[in-house]
Amino acid sequence: MENITFKIIAKLDNLHQAYEIKNILEANDIPCFIDNENMQMLYAGIAGGCMVKVREEDYLKAKEILEQE
Repeated sequence: MENITFKIIAKLDNLHQAYEIKNILEANDIPCFIDNENMQMLYAGIAGGCMVKVREEDYLKAKEILEQE
């Protein structure tokens, strides 16, 4: 089984913004997920925010895409 390493591409306090980033990345064929999403929904403001994560091999491409937005 292959180990997959993920990197944080964005850390946000706003779950809506996290979904916007997730949609942009997925539209560009970059798989990603929102970590800490449930905690953010339950404990907004004290949960430490949510993080959009991508595979390590997609990180640079994802960063370029988000910088263009």
